[in-house]
Amino acid sequence: MGSGINYNKKGLDKLIKVICNKELSRLVLTHKDRLLRFGSHLLFKLCKHFGTEIEILDKSTNDDFESTVFTARMHGKRSHKNKRLCAL
Repeated sequence: MGSGINYNKKGLDKLIKVICNKELSRLVLTHKDRLLRFGSHLLFKLCKHFGTEIEILDKSTNDDFESTVFTARMHGKRSHKNKRLCAL
């Protein structure tokens, strides 16, 4: 559905609507973080409240890896920006 930080997504809006209208009985995900990288717990609570079952196919998690990748990406962008500024 796009970036894990961007919550302004058509697919996410549609998903929330069908959950709230009780039009979705089960949400199947390949991995827990495939729906939203951040804020998935809130969406999972919404599903529970409206009676939508959540099935996660791959239950293995490696939260350390995900946070490492995110942090490395964030610092990498800053590093490239600093190198460009120093070159000027």
